[in-house]
Amino acid sequence: MNAEESRKRLRQVIKPQGMGEIEKMAFDICDQSGCLAACQWVEELLQSYLLAEWWATAEGYKEMSDNLRDTRMETQMRLTAKESKEYIPQSILTPLQTFLGKYPCLSINADHFQNIDSPATKLSDNELATLNKKLEGFKVAEWVLVNLNSVGQPRRVLMPHKVVGFELALSHEIVRDWIVSRQGHGFPLKEIAEAWNVIKANPDMAHEKNSDPGKLEYHLKNRRFITNSAKDTVITFFEQNR
Repeated sequence: MNAEESRKRLRQVIKPQGMGEIEKMAFDICDQSGCLAACQWVEELLQSYLLAEWWATAEGYKEMSDNLRDTRMETQMRLTAKESKEYIPQSILTPLQTFLGKYPCLSINADHFQNIDSPATKLSDNELATLNKKLEGFKVAEWVLVNLNSVGQPRRVLMPHKVVGFELALSHEIVRDWIVSRQGHGFPLKEIAEAWNVIKANPDMAHEKNSDPGKLEYHLKNRRFITNSAKDTVITFFEQNR
């Protein structure tokens, strides 16, 4: 359901009751925030009043009006201050906060948390714990859709692509190896970052073009660190003869 569909649902809720002022404030909130979550929050609020028939009393109608008016003012203040435009319903906020408390490195926003390919629903608790451990010391800044070729049906999952505190983007192979075990692969990001720091500190370190002309391969003892030719993405990091 998108924001426009949610507005239509709001109209169906409000119109039969003849709540002109309520309707205007509700739609103002949706229009100002420009997000689906705001419309859903307003709908939840109105439904809670209507189901209880609280709106039918003068006191209830005033309370509902005041609540919406305060919300509209808060929305305007947030937009003026250029803060977040998202209103997250409590039904989403509570599980999201629980998720972030359990997996602090997987800093994910409400949109990605609710996505059909969210790691919150596509990965098991053990896989989430492993992913959080592999990222220890860093927090996800950007997510990307990855195909996990594991036993059984392939899974499309949002996985980390960029993190705070490490300049290279993470390839699909790097994050896939954290979930789908391969011998000699799957090193935690802390070790990958340390290896990259060694490479940067030694600009004359011998490297060779990989068999793929779009990649560069660095040798660190028995480990191989491969980037793309632009050196802005780590393609893989693995140990030979492990």
